[in-house]
Amino acid sequence: MRRAFSGLGLMLAMVLAALLSSPHAAAAEPAVAPVVSAVAAWSYRDRLGRDWLHEPVFLDVEAKDFGRKDLSLFGPGDKPVAFQWVEAKDSPHGKPAVVFIADVKARGSAAFRLLPGAAAQETDLTVTESPDAIEIGNSKMGLRIARGAGAMGNGPIGGVRLA
Repeated sequence: MRRAFSGLGLMLAMVLAALLSSPHAAAAEPAVAPVVSAVAAWSYRDRLGRDWLHEPVFLDVEAKDFGRKDLSLFGPGDKPVAFQWVEAKDSPHGKPAVVFIADVKARGSAAFRLLPGAAAQETDLTVTESPDAIEIGNSKMGLRIARGAGAMGNGPIGGVRLA
């Protein structure tokens, strides 16, 4: 499920999005890249010689496409990119949008396309079940959740692993 930004996180994301998408900004200028099969397409280019890493980017979408469950976002190298729908009232431009985290290398560019169809899910997520616990984890962290009487006596969190 994709959740919308709210509160301080939304405000910070909006400020960064405004900096990245301002028509007067020399750093990363949006330019529509024509792609026939894409519902929407955008590309960004750095002109300051600065790496833009883990930047939240808001991109406007047509109202008719907002919230469609059959769309996936693809970034550089046609890799799937996680995104969230943002209602017009919460968007920095007052229009329905998608927001996602993007990287643009110094003097480089990055293109993104919103396409029909489900994206292949790439993950190292594992789920292991035992009579006493459920373990959910990936290469960066893990969480053990106690089951049954153990959860009632010792609390539901049986352990946390950080890589």
